[in-house]
Amino acid sequence: MEMISNIGSEVICDFCNGDGRFSMGGVLIGSYAVCGECSANDGYIEIAHHSKEDDSSDYTEVAQLSPVFLEIINELDTIKKSSTNNGYDTIIETENNKYLLRYTNKALGLFSEDEITKLWDLGKTFQENVLAHRKETTGTSDGISYFMSFDEFFKSNKESK
Repeated sequence: MEMISNIGSEVICDFCNGDGRFSMGGVLIGSYAVCGECSANDGYIEIAHHSKEDDSSDYTEVAQLSPVFLEIINELDTIKKSSTNNGYDTIIETENNKYLLRYTNKALGLFSEDEITKLWDLGKTFQENVLAHRKETTGTSDGISYFMSFDEFFKSNKESK
């Protein structure tokens, strides 16, 4: 018996099972989609913050990523300016804050060595990135899984030869 499961536009991180709407950027390692927060925890993404109330142009490193991702996502429709360098370095300006999101040298090195398959755009949510990847690779952004018994699997393999 073959079963088909379609989760539609739902996106979940393969590392933490977090909802893809609440993270930015992310990486693809083989077939594993890793959200921005897990990527940052693994040393692939760094985020710095600059308050517009501060007169200096210095950014300070952000230790707690979840609140920053949520603040950026909650303010996505009020973003004043967003600029990106191929999605690898992204500056996002909201009403009161400015954020610099960038991939670390560690991530760029692993990407060039093919250990990281894809570095996703830091100016987009993890969900947007994964949906675009699904569309690019399968022709649909829906998450579709096929389940079948071993017998059906071996039967379909014999028929395809």
